[in-house]
Parts: sequence; structure tokens; C-alpha cells
Amino acid sequence: MKFKKIISCLLMVAMIGTTSSAFADSSTNVQNNRNWTNVEDITVKGEKVATRETTYIYERKVNKDDVTVEVSTKDHYDFLESAPSDLKNELQDKTETVTFKRNNKNEYFIDGEKLDKETLSQPLVVPAPESLSTSTPNSFAIAASSDTGGVPQISHYYGNYTTYSFDTYSKLTATFGPGGNHASATGNINNTYVNRAMNTIDRFSDHYASFRDNLSLFSASLGGVVLTWETLIGGIVSGVGAVSAAILARGYYNDCNSDLNDIYNYVTRI
Repeated sequence: MKFKKIISCLLMVAMIGTTSSAFADSSTNVQNNRNWTNVEDITVKGEKVATRETTYIYERKVNKDDVTVEVSTKDHYDFLESAPSDLKNELQDKTETVTFKRNNKNEYFIDGEKLDKETLSQPLVVPAPESLSTSTPNSFAIAASSDTGGVPQISHYYGNYTTYSFDTYSKLTATFGPGGNHASATGNINNTYVNRAMNTIDRFSDHYASFRDNLSLFSASLGGVVLTWETLIGGIVSGVGAVSAAILARGYYNDCNSDLNDIYNYVTRI
């Protein structure tokens, strides 16, 4: 399953600031309210089966030295008749609101939960696109396979259109590497969980690429400063132009973890 972005980075570039000084709340670049929409194609084995439209609503309120931001997202799917029934069950419309807050002590909260300094100080190194190498698990088998997918070091599959092998972790670490539990399995294409795992790995691969692209865009908007989670969350709270890329990067990071959790559960059932 592949996600193809239709509304591209042009929308986000229009919202991007150019310097880290834009983080100051007094900046004329601060926007307290904004919204934007992404529309994507969803395909299975190269064929379009649906579209996903995601609407983002950003609302920022300042009360003296406290800043609160609410980000609401609404996902809507339009399925073609060719869409598999299990995909329709898996991808359903949803609305979510996340609240970010920074208080007068420069402490950050997400949905009321305080973020610890250790997490906030984690460096965010923009991941380079994955490539197969002799250091990659099963790299020779992958290279010799007719059908492959995923991010090799984190979650991937390879096979010959009849039999497929899988290797996956259940989540990303804070620095984007493999984390959580590990699982591997081999199964026949007629196995329901083989197909579900393959489709979700393809979706994870796209989410990982979108996460990487938006993190790169956010980094570029700050002039190449060293990013941390505090920089990213601070960008969301600040209300400057880079906020759109920061929100999308964090959203795709969460999508990756959701995908990996599903993949792990599918692979353990093969």
C-alpha cells in the first residue's frame, strides 16, 4: 500500500520562517490561528483504491507567560469500489485534538503530561534514506528477492510473490531507530496476516519518508541549528511559520509507531 502526496511541500514552504529568532513570541511572524489540508492517494499494489484528506486546525492562546496550543486533525477517506474490505475496516474517518503547553518555567506539556528534560534534550538527527548494504539484516536475501518493501533496519519484507519473509520492531526510538520488541516470520501470500503485514509495512515506509521530509523542512527553516525534541515542540508552541512542518513531522512520527505496532502484531500471527 502506497501513499502518494498530492498537496506537496509547496503549502508548507509558504508557512516556513527563515531563522530561529522567529521563535520569539513577539515576532511579527506569529500566527495564532491557521488551518491547512493534505490530500493523498492510497494505493494497493500500485493501484489507487482510496484518497485520504487530512485537515489541520491550529489554535494558539497566550495567557501572560503561558502558551497553549490546540491542534485538531480530521482524517476523511473516500474509497473506490476496488478497495479491499479489510482496508476499509482499518482506515476509518477520525478526529483528534492534541494540546501543547509551555508555562512560565519553560516546561512543556502534551495533553497535560509533562515532558521530562531527558526526552526534550534528545537530538533529532534527520535520518538519511535507507539503503541496502552488507550490514543490513538479510541484505543479500533482500537484494535477490523479486518483491521487497519497508525500511530495512526497522521493518521490512522480501519475497518471490509466493513466499514472504518479515523482520520488524514494534516501535521507533526517540532518535528514530528500531525499538521495542522484535519479531520475524515467513509465510505464504495466501495468509491473511502476510498481506496485512505487507500493506502496513508499505504504509510505514511512506510515513517514515514523510516524517523525514518534514523534519528536514523544519530544520532548514531554522538555519541548520541542532534539533532536539524541545526544538520541535517549541516550534509548535511558538506559532511561527515553521509550525506546520513541526506538526506534520511529529504526526508522522506517531503514525510510524502506530504502523509498527500493527506490523509487529501481524508478523507474530504469521
